Amino acid sequence: HSEDCDDAPSGQCVLEEVDLSATNKAGSKRIGRESVDILVKNCPKLQTLLLGWCSRVDNAAAHRISSLCNLSELDLSLCSLTTDACYSLSKIKSLRSLDISATRISERGLRILATDNKGGVIAPPLSRSLFHGRQGEGDIEARRCLQQTKGCGMEIINARFLDRISVDTLEILAMHVPNLQTLDITHCRETEFVSPSMRAILRHMKRNGTVIIKDQRR
Repeated sequence: HSEDCDDAPSGQCVLEEVDLSATNKAGSKRIGRESVDILVKNCPKLQTLLLGWCSRVDNAAAHRISSLCNLSELDLSLCSLTTDACYSLSKIKSLRSLDISATRISERGLRILATDNKGGVIAPPLSRSLFHGRQGEGDIEARRCLQQTKGCGMEIINARFLDRISVDTLEILAMHVPNLQTLDITHCRETEFVSPSMRAILRHMKRNGTVIIKDQRR
C-alpha cells in the first residue's frame, strides 16, 4: 500500500514491489497521480509496479513513474493513458516487462517505446525483403547500424485490445527490440495476420525467439 511509504524518509523506503492492481477494484479506482507521487517520492528503489485497472492513473502519473530508474516490471493495463504517455515510459531504460493493454495508446506508442528507449543511434529501416529471407541493397549497412545500437531492452510487451497493429509497427519492433521474448497482441482490431508481409515478419520474429500471442482464429 502507498501508506507504507507515506511517512518514510525520502530514499529510505525499501519496497521493491508494489501491487495496486484490481485485487480490490473499488480501491483501485482511488489510485491516481497523488498515490503515484507518494510511491515515486518515497520508494525510489521500486522494481515492480502493478497498477492494472487503476483508471485514475493518467499520462501525468506515467511521467512521474518514468523517474523510477530501477523499474523492470510495469502494469498499466486499463489505465487512462494515451499515446503521449509512451514518451515518458520510453525513458525507463531498466524496463523489461510492460503491460499497456486496453488503454488509449495507439500503435504509434509502440513505435515510440521501441525507438526512443535506447541511448544509441537509430538504425535505418531494413527493406521488407529481409523479412522474406532476402537481403536488399543497403541491408548490410542497416544490420551493422543495428549491431551498434543498445536497442530497447524490453522482453515482454502486452498490448491487448489496441486498435490495430500494422506491418510497419511489427517491423520496428523486430528491428529495435532485439530481446523481445513475448508479444501479446490478442484482440487488436484491424490486424491483417493473413497478409504475406505480416506473416513473413511474424515468422522472422519467431525465428529470433519471440513468442507471438494473437487471436487463434487468425
